[in-house]
Amino acid sequence: MNFIEWNSGWEIGVPVIDEQHRIFAGMINRLFESVEKCGDIREERAIAERALVGLADYARYHFETEEKLMADWGYEGLEQHIARHAGFCERIDSLAGRFREGEFLLSLDLFYLMKQWLYDHITGCDRLYVLSASGRAAAPDGADGS
Repeated sequence: MNFIEWNSGWEIGVPVIDEQHRIFAGMINRLFESVEKCGDIREERAIAERALVGLADYARYHFETEEKLMADWGYEGLEQHIARHAGFCERIDSLAGRFREGEFLLSLDLFYLMKQWLYDHITGCDRLYVLSASGRAAAPDGADGS
């Protein structure tokens, strides 16, 4: 069973973004599964550190995609959305650094934090910009996944 069960209610109607959200959820699921199945604390730490770095890198890639689409759509809330993205990246970078320094082990609380952030961001902030853009012209080239 996955830690995050994806469902169509999470989709915002922009195929390229929906696919990236599914990938992000899948990365969290793989991290959870790896840590859950691992019996050796050193191996668990190595797996988790690589996964946290991968999550941060993918988040940046995804955020760049979203921000470009928002700019192309002329989304008025772009600056606030960029600030939310930056805040998430700062939190993940901080957690990865603290984890690397041995300050904490990955806990269920951290996974719930990532899951809740992803859900809130998709169904809140991301849905807002899609609703805003829906009153405008058709989506820019590439927004449909092509």
